[in-house]
Amino acid sequence: MSPRMERYCNSLEPLPPEVDPDLEFRSTHCGGWHFLVGNPHTFTGRMAAWCQDQQIEITVSLGEMTYLSLGASFWIKGFLSGSEPAPPESDSPEAEAEWEAARREYGSTGEWPGLRG
Repeated sequence: MSPRMERYCNSLEPLPPEVDPDLEFRSTHCGGWHFLVGNPHTFTGRMAAWCQDQQIEITVSLGEMTYLSLGASFWIKGFLSGSEPAPPESDSPEAEAEWEAARREYGSTGEWPGLRG
């Protein structure tokens, strides 16, 4: 096992084979390493992650992350871009401006203004 992989080893279990070590992050969930694994299909902006210390899958938002690897930051950018709510079907410049502002906030916080999660 490479030295990088060894730092993720729980005293009882290695990383599951489906977990990509390049998608590492730390969060407020616990002090250990976490790894992005997909979309939990719960709330807009929530991501599924593997908690190595507790050996469980959790859901997390960008605002709960305290450290992001380069790989995780690119993955999150793509995930949030792909999960943006659709723009309004209105011809109103105000509605379009509100949506653009919400989209920018969502990209930096992972939470769509006015939506829980």
